[in-house]
Amino acid sequence: MAKSKLRIQDEPALRQELETLILSSSQALLVEWSIETARRNLKEAQLSELETKTIDSAFQVALAKMKGEGRAYDVRVAGFAVHQLVDSVQDPIKISVLRVCGQAVGVAHMREHAQVMADYAIKAINQKHPGDLEAVAKERRLQIESLQTFIRNQKEIAD
Repeated sequence: MAKSKLRIQDEPALRQELETLILSSSQALLVEWSIETARRNLKEAQLSELETKTIDSAFQVALAKMKGEGRAYDVRVAGFAVHQLVDSVQDPIKISVLRVCGQAVGVAHMREHAQVMADYAIKAINQKHPGDLEAVAKERRLQIESLQTFIRNQKEIAD
């Protein structure tokens, strides 16, 4: 298992299970899953109109790239725009949630961002519920279950 790049309190077995699923998934599937995960985490942050527009636009750029309608450069610019939103934010939970969104966009450029995105979601949980491993396990289970659903749906479409 690759060690998290973030300092987080985690459930290692669940992180490993998620990592295994991520490694076996296509980049296009991971982009969709990452954006869904980010949207779910956005409920933890009060966003301004500008922040909402920037994030929605970046998500569209990432999805377009997976359809062959964009360039890696466009994805990188969109991801950086989301990460730049952090510069004016003081709330650590909101910062982590914005990082979740930026990493979700980055998955369209490099699939490795999917695990980092999931880890930032755990960081937000750690900040909201310090020391609560049950809350961490709940988020990891949600990540695993939603990715499994995406994988199942992809297989059904292929059949």
